[in-house]
Amino acid sequence: MAKVVEAGPFGGSGDDIVDMGAADRLPEIKIRSGIAAKVVKVGPFGGSFGDMFDMGAADQLLEIKIRSGIAVDAIIITYLVNGRIETRRFGGEGGEESLQLKFRPGEFLIEMSGSSSRHGFISSLNFRTNFDTNVPLVPEEDTPFSVSVVNSKIVGFFGRSADVLHAIGVNVVPT
Repeated sequence: MAKVVEAGPFGGSGDDIVDMGAADRLPEIKIRSGIAAKVVKVGPFGGSFGDMFDMGAADQLLEIKIRSGIAVDAIIITYLVNGRIETRRFGGEGGEESLQLKFRPGEFLIEMSGSSSRHGFISSLNFRTNFDTNVPLVPEEDTPFSVSVVNSKIVGFFGRSADVLHAIGVNVVPT
């Protein structure tokens, strides 16, 4: 059984502006492997509205799609888990497809950054992979956040969503 370590929540409720400080002062996260791989939850970043979601830890991320307009309306993740391909959507039906990241063999996420609005939703998302693929969504505004991992990989997402993506965090395991 994997041990889960949680950090957070970070961000505001959507009612007040919350200063989390400079994103470049967030700690670097290092995970050491043991007998059983540990899943570490980092976040969530953003507001407190919406329903909680947690996709768990994928064996391999295959594709990430983002739908957005003024906000990140939805994140759609296709991944491999226990030999099955699954697709999960978190968020609403609005916005237009603004990002599609298809993972190549051996490629995985090592960084997620973005920003959250004072109104309690995610306003931008950016991803970077071990192949140095950098996929920006929109210019960052509002309250920035960033998660970058070393000797580890991002294997899933959790947070809160309804008609838009209100909060997002990452599930991380050692490489």
